Amino acid sequence: MSLLKNIIYKINVKKFLCETKQQMLCKAPFCNLYFDYKGNVYCCFANKIKIGDYLNNSIQEIWNSEKLKEIRESIITKSLNFGCFFCKQKIQDGDLFSVYARRYSNLIYNKQYFFPTSFELQLFNYCNSNCIMCVVSKDESINVNIQKVKEILNQYLPYLKEISFSGGEPFYINEYYELWNFLHSANPNIKVSVNTNASIYNEKVQNILSKLKFNITISLDSINKSTYEKIRKGLKFEIVMNNFFKFKNYTEENNTHFNVKSCILRDNIYELPEIFKYFNDLKVNIFLNEVFYPFEHSVLLLKYEKIKEIYRYLVLNNPFKNNGEHIYNFIRWKEMLRTLKKILSLNEFIIVNKNRIPLLYKAVINRYKECFFLKRYEFAKKLNDITNQLNKTELLLFYKALLLLPVERLFLELEVRENDFLLFLLRNIEKVEI
Repeated sequence: MSLLKNIIYKINVKKFLCETKQQMLCKAPFCNLYFDYKGNVYCCFANKIKIGDYLNNSIQEIWNSEKLKEIRESIITKSLNFGCFFCKQKIQDGDLFSVYARRYSNLIYNKQYFFPTSFELQLFNYCNSNCIMCVVSKDESINVNIQKVKEILNQYLPYLKEISFSGGEPFYINEYYELWNFLHSANPNIKVSVNTNASIYNEKVQNILSKLKFNITISLDSINKSTYEKIRKGLKFEIVMNNFFKFKNYTEENNTHFNVKSCILRDNIYELPEIFKYFNDLKVNIFLNEVFYPFEHSVLLLKYEKIKEIYRYLVLNNPFKNNGEHIYNFIRWKEMLRTLKKILSLNEFIIVNKNRIPLLYKAVINRYKECFFLKRYEFAKKLNDITNQLNKTELLLFYKALLLLPVERLFLELEVRENDFLLFLLRNIEKVEI
């Protein structure tokens, strides 16, 4: 990291710690374990350094592993150099409200870190929708040992304060009901969080909601029927909106949290002012997800003039009457505009230097050299092997994708699809626009 970048990073670290009123950048490695549907265990959703396999390693082995100790050390030293690239990049860019570590700021831990107090479970990917931007592969056979999961839960339930479930669609996954009923019998006071598409609200759902206290996050990318059903294929807008208010009422009656998560897509980008105004009026917090794949749905890879048009439109159609109105969503809105402005600046850099290929190459190398998952010289060799095969137009498309796509989201997608990331970009390069 250059001297200037290092200074900016340290300043933003101090700001983040001040905003979150914490002494530590992230509590996740001291409190949390994330379990995926392949049997892998990670520190959190964003850190993709595998620390164990819950089917073959005990939780205590995983919790005391050398890799997790290294992650903790990188948090303590504030370097974030061991798997925390997503949060480090956000802090470096000043997007402090989007730092994923915020998700874990309310976790409770003991000072000795003897055991986890939070689990995140993505044990299944079964879903009743076929969303155009979904990163979860549904074609992989899953063989989760529910009895093993119950044994793990039973062992750590005395210490667990929170547990979250994702999929797929959690309320579509029968095995989750089995686990929720188990939680009810063993620890009914535990906080349960679910990310749902709100397409299912039947007697079975009502029954489990009555047994546990659920925090609900609903994935909702449009409040217009045609756009919604184009994005969330297989779901019915009227049913989802009806269930939306049922879930909202439930959280209000039970004093639990209710949020909305929206993906930023070419398909809904002009509707964002309307979406924000709608949820501002309902006093509902919005989380935004940047989408980069499939490339044809990514705003980030549109032509420069189109992004400029979108940016102007969003600025002119600000859904906030004043800056103090629904401050949480206002900050999200401002960060989205700042991201688009940054993308415009990067596009300008590419356009200005389109005839200076070595300069673009150097910019790519500098961008990726700090990624924990890459060895710089191996990356450079792979990059050279591919770029030597491309003509100038293809090269510009390729470098544009490498410079504009969010690195951490890129690698999340690639981890799901188990593909070499440079070849992945190359095979999709015709979908990038210049």
